[in-house]
Amino acid sequence: MTYKELGFTLKDIKGLLDTPENYKILQLLVAEHQEQNAKALELAKKRAAKLDYLAEQLEKFQVFPGNFTKGIEFEMEKTKKLHQLHWQMIGIGLVIDLILWGSIIYVFLAHGSWWLVAGALVISVALTTALVRYVWQHTAYICPNCQHQFRPGLKEYFWSAHTPSTRKLVCPNCRQKNFCIEVYADKQA
Repeated sequence: MTYKELGFTLKDIKGLLDTPENYKILQLLVAEHQEQNAKALELAKKRAAKLDYLAEQLEKFQVFPGNFTKGIEFEMEKTKKLHQLHWQMIGIGLVIDLILWGSIIYVFLAHGSWWLVAGALVISVALTTALVRYVWQHTAYICPNCQHQFRPGLKEYFWSAHTPSTRKLVCPNCRQKNFCIEVYADKQA
C-alpha cells in the first residue's frame, strides 16, 4: 500500500517483492518518480500561474485582453513587457522632474539666471515629447466591445482620457468610444 501511495505501478511493486536485492530497484524507481513528480509540479505551477493571470484579467476587464490563439503565456509575457515600459516611463519622468525642478531650486538658492530654467524647460519638453512618442510606439489597445486590437493616431492617443491600464478611444473597427485596454505592442512603423 505504501508503494501504491507513492505512485508505483503494480508491475513495479511485484518486481520489488520478487527481487532479493530490491533496494537497487527501489532506488531507481524512487529517482524516476522524483523526476516525474518534479516535472508534474513544474507543469502544475505554470498552469496555476496561467489560471491566476486569466482570472486577474477577467476580474479587471471583464474580457480577456489578448489573443487566445497565441496562448496565455504569450499574453503574460506582453503584460510583463508593458509593466517594464511603465517603470521606464516613471524613471524617465523622474529624471525630467529632476532637471526642471533642480534648475528652479538652483536659480532660487544661488540667485542664478532664469535662462537656466528656460533651458531646462526646453530639455524637459523635448524629453517628454520623446517619451510620449516612445510609449505610443510600444502600446496598442483592445476594444472591450469587439475585441479588435488597434493603435490610435498619436494625436488621439495624446489627448484621450486615460487610466493606468485603459485609454478612452474610438475603435476603428466598431466605431464605439470606450475605455480600451492597453497592451504591449512591438514598435510599428
